[in-house]
Amino acid sequence: MEVKGTLLKNTEEWVVEKYGMEKWRELVAAMKDDIKNDIADGTIFSGNWYPIDGFIEVNEKIVQMFGGGNFKILYDMTKEGAKKNMKSIYRIFIKVATPEYVVKKAAAIYSQLYNFGEMKVVKQNKGDFILEIQNINNFPILFERMSGYIMGIVEMTSARNPRIAYTYDRNSRKAVYEVLFS
Repeated sequence: MEVKGTLLKNTEEWVVEKYGMEKWRELVAAMKDDIKNDIADGTIFSGNWYPIDGFIEVNEKIVQMFGGGNFKILYDMTKEGAKKNMKSIYRIFIKVATPEYVVKKAAAIYSQLYNFGEMKVVKQNKGDFILEIQNINNFPILFERMSGYIMGIVEMTSARNPRIAYTYDRNSRKAVYEVLFS
């Protein structure tokens, strides 16, 4: 299982922006040797695929070092990152995008960033979406990151009072997100 380098690159940029380069170096130095070798030289290529173990460890270190053990920091990080991307790269697009469109787009983008699981919109009503990540193990790091990302892009649209919640079903191996807005 692998993740696209852009996820690691954005994570690195967030840590450096919030806490400084020294804290990023400290985080990398605290990682297992076989994993930190992929990113220790400071060169993360956005277009490359990286092993999931490194992604997990980077996020676990963020939770430990900066989040006081609370995974919510990953939600906050990706929500902030999504808004930043929307303001820069997609600034013209976001002015005309509807909340419904960006939720569907988030599901489509999933497979470009993760080579495991599959995200689908399974229910769609005005202001009420159900998305599922199917064929996935219990993965709170990913679930928090996806919640933050989806909420960040929805908040950049005309949606009012957006909310998101997710559950995980071990038997069916799927995460279910409900996105609500008015």
